[in-house]
Amino acid sequence: MSRHATQVYLSLRNGAWIAPRLRKGGIPSDIVFLKRANQLIPQCLLGHIIKHSLEQKYNHTNLGLESDKSPDRLGLVINDELPHRIVTGSVLIKSEISQLEKKAIIFKDGSRVEDIDFIILATGFEVKLPALPEFLQPSQKVIPFYKYVFPPSLKFPTLAVIGAIRVSGPIPPIAELQARWATRVFLRKCSLPTKEVMLKDVEKTAAAKLKKFGNNKRVNNVSIATQLKIKF
Repeated sequence: MSRHATQVYLSLRNGAWIAPRLRKGGIPSDIVFLKRANQLIPQCLLGHIIKHSLEQKYNHTNLGLESDKSPDRLGLVINDELPHRIVTGSVLIKSEISQLEKKAIIFKDGSRVEDIDFIILATGFEVKLPALPEFLQPSQKVIPFYKYVFPPSLKFPTLAVIGAIRVSGPIPPIAELQARWATRVFLRKCSLPTKEVMLKDVEKTAAAKLKKFGNNKRVNNVSIATQLKIKF
């Protein structure tokens, strides 16, 4: 948009952490950050390591993107062009929107911008499954499915939900594994634990997300890694 519009304003509530698409040697960033070895690093230390790595590439304070949340809690924005558009002035960083008028925006820092033509609300989405009954609907705090796939409240495992997650990497490989697991359960080649065990796992996952992200509505469908051994 900033290549065509007279001016673009980017309103941020909590700042952002920018990661380049490619790292040293042309290696994609997700391959660097999503190594299995990184999962062994304590969470409190991992955030500092990622932050230090990102700050080597971009000075987020100078770009107006500074955040009091660590990258592992806020998430990464993989974008090579945004920092350059900010430096050239094509994109101006603004604080959270406080009020909208007919063609003007007032921000929380008290600044005001007139003659706005378009507003794009990048507010994310809520996971809803309208085809399912109310007791199976995701809530703000938890998706009530065992390993994000099977509803523990059903008497028989005849329903599986695929892809109702948000992960650091690509979703299709995770969705494929979920589908393979579901078909094995349907074919009775793999069994699920008891309802009590599944509910306990759902509660444990919800508690882990609450501890890591706080009461953040945006992350109700973030996947927290848990162990699940299945023989395919």
